[in-house]
Order: sequence, then C-alpha cells, then structure tokens
Amino acid sequence: MPAKNDLVSLGDIEFALPDALKAGSPDPVVARLLAAVDDPALRDDDFEPAFAMVAVSGVLEDFGRLEEALATLKRADAEGVRDDTTEPKVWIAALLVKLGRTDEAAEVFHEVRQAGRDDWSAYEIYGEAVEETGDLAGALKLFASGEARSRDAGDGFGTEQLAAAVNRVRRAMGFPDTTLPPGPPAS
Repeated sequence: MPAKNDLVSLGDIEFALPDALKAGSPDPVVARLLAAVDDPALRDDDFEPAFAMVAVSGVLEDFGRLEEALATLKRADAEGVRDDTTEPKVWIAALLVKLGRTDEAAEVFHEVRQAGRDDWSAYEIYGEAVEETGDLAGALKLFASGEARSRDAGDGFGTEQLAAAVNRVRRAMGFPDTTLPPGPPAS
C-alpha cells in the first residue's frame, strides 16, 4: 500500500494542468491520474474518478492532443465513470464541437438530455463550446433552454449562471440584456 502522501488526491486533480505545464508534458500527470482511476489503492479519500477523467481530458486538450482527450472521455463514458456532478458525455459533446463534429456533438448532447443528466452546468459547458466556434445563435438557444430548465427545476444558482451567459451572448449579437422573471433565490 502506498504511503498516505503518495496517494492521488483531489488536489492532484485540481493542479493537473499546472503540474503538466511545469513538467513540459502531460504524460506524467495523465499516467498518475489514470493509474488512480484504475486502482482504488492509489486514491486518497477525496479522489473523484469522474473528475479525474475530465481533468485528464482537459490537460490533453490544452496540449493539443484532442483525439486522445476525446478517447479519455469516451473511455469514462463506456466504463460508467461518472457521478452526480460529472457526466462525461457533456464533455464529449463539447469536445466534438471543438473538433468541428457538430452533428455528432448534438446527438451526444441529446443523449445527455434523454438520460436526464442535463443540469445547468451541462448547458453551460456545451453552450460555451458552441459559443467559442462563433455560433452565437446556437449558443444562445442552448443557454436559454438551460436557463428555462433550471428555472422550472427551482435551481436559482443555475438560472443565474445561464442568464449571465444568455446576456453575454445577446450583447455579442448586438441585443440588449434580458431580465429574469421572478424565481427562487440562488443558493
């Protein structure tokens, strides 16, 4: 059994990108995080496998290794590595958009919605990827849809987050901000 300070923790996940940049390569960080995903004996108590897989994908993406990043997310999805706050398919959809595979991305996001895994953050992640491509109308539609869903679910925080995204995109399109209808306060 590894010593307690050798176990992979939530902090290791959170500092994956700075550690990879410092090393000049994502490979040591990716290998360490994936080893902990594969072997629970290497994990500290606060280690989150789904978050680790998304972090690995993000590090690979930041180093321009998009296909490897996508493969990591697809592995997480295939192996059911997800939790209440991390759905790999949302990140798959966002990465597919960045790869220019927008039809495939839309299909994957549809699967997320059908599975009921589309909380406010799913709309934010996917919508921001669409926004980054310059498809402001598509991003606006996603953000507004997520905002309405969050409002209907009584999620004040999600509603506020997506309302901010809606207004950011509206301003970029040359339209005025919208005002939120009354709803529950953010918590």
